[in-house]
Amino acid sequence: MNYYEETEIIYQIAHLYYNEGITQEKIAEKLGINRLKVHRYLEAAKDEGIVQILVVNPLSHVEDLENFIKLKYKLDEIIVVPALTNNEYFIRKSLAKSASKYLSENIQDGDCIGIGWGKTIYETLKYFQPSRKTSATVVPLIGGIGQYAADFQVNEMARQFSEKIKGEFVPLYAPAIVDSESIVKALFSDKNFEKVSKLWEGMDIAVVGIGGPIAKDTYLPDTSISDNDLKILINNGHVGDILFNNFDKNGKICNESLTKKRVGISFEQLKKAKKIIAIAGSLRKKEAILASLKSGYVDVLITDQIVAKEIVGNKQ
Repeated sequence: MNYYEETEIIYQIAHLYYNEGITQEKIAEKLGINRLKVHRYLEAAKDEGIVQILVVNPLSHVEDLENFIKLKYKLDEIIVVPALTNNEYFIRKSLAKSASKYLSENIQDGDCIGIGWGKTIYETLKYFQPSRKTSATVVPLIGGIGQYAADFQVNEMARQFSEKIKGEFVPLYAPAIVDSESIVKALFSDKNFEKVSKLWEGMDIAVVGIGGPIAKDTYLPDTSISDNDLKILINNGHVGDILFNNFDKNGKICNESLTKKRVGISFEQLKKAKKIIAIAGSLRKKEAILASLKSGYVDVLITDQIVAKEIVGNKQ
């Protein structure tokens, strides 16, 4: 066998193994040679440069993305988590780990901390391990969703968080959505609700997630949203929400009547917080994250590298 013939065989074996995903054993059977020889040919393919392995550092360019987004959207801080896949499960885990570390490092004695809902916030609080006791007050930012999944039981999430920091928990015993604005007003006229509302007016930290497009979101809580309310959201260009404050691509509320039936903090109250920490990622939420940034709903953003690249490339 001359050099050219052997080189062609090495290339074909490398192609079958690396590009076609065929096992060395199957290649050996196909070519009528033993498996050891296939292995040697694959090693030769690397030695001769036929196969070149590229190891990508997921941290590369993250700092550039952070600097650009922080400057453009006037953020206090931003953390971009490396991401090699848009799998929401893995992204959510990575975001939660980074966010829990950030919270541990930034909570101070005497802080009033508001806690939001959703899968990412739930995961963040699970990972959260404070380095010390903190005499902070913890309050939910919205009512709960009946017997729904744990990540929408915001009272319990806030309570567990307060236990971890040995702080004070102030509950909000109410559903997130009620039937009318008059019910919301009646609830907040109660002295216990007044206490929660006053805390919302002077929060040091608000920890929130960002929801994605309601039309595509299969994880929509089973609330009292009517078909008509849902239709209004979609027709008005809904892209996402923060604590069920639903907005369009410009951050404008896209269903005022539904917003008035919420039992939760308003955008006006939320913006009074000294630091709004938004934890959100995945391409599905890109437009919602971008709208939140453009509208000034976020002071600290913790997101993933894939979304960050999309935000940097956005021309709007």
